[in-house]
Amino acid sequence: MAPEKQHIESLEDMVFKNRNREYGAYYLRMRYRKYVTVSLIIGVFIIGAVVAYPVIASYINKNRLIKEQTSVETEILNMPKEELPPPPPPPEALEQKVKFTAPVVVNDTVEEGLATQDELENKPSTELPPTDEEIKIEETCRDLHRGGRAALIPGR
Repeated sequence: MAPEKQHIESLEDMVFKNRNREYGAYYLRMRYRKYVTVSLIIGVFIIGAVVAYPVIASYINKNRLIKEQTSVETEILNMPKEELPPPPPPPEALEQKVKFTAPVVVNDTVEEGLATQDELENKPSTELPPTDEEIKIEETCRDLHRGGRAALIPGR
């Protein structure tokens, strides 16, 4: 008995088994491998051409170059030398204008530790609370900035 060749369905045939194959998706999936292979070959060819172009161009231009040896001779003429002005005199020694005072070492007194809560409560306050007139002026200015009418009404 010869082993029978089993027909294995492709993935596309399984997916489109009971579906419409006429609208184009089945056609695209059947030819997908061919399109990928052709695009890969074209891409490799383009990349190879881009890489090979500078190498080929340098080889061709190397053979075209004609090397000429030229020599240039110059004669030094007897030109009169220009006389330069004399250099300026060196600057005079600078006198010390500020007298040097040696630093003096002083023993500073540093208060140790932070103030306690009792010390802060017993300390008299140096800042006075605002007066009634200052509070009214501040409220009026705040209302003006907000665009309120309270500032425009007298007696308020």
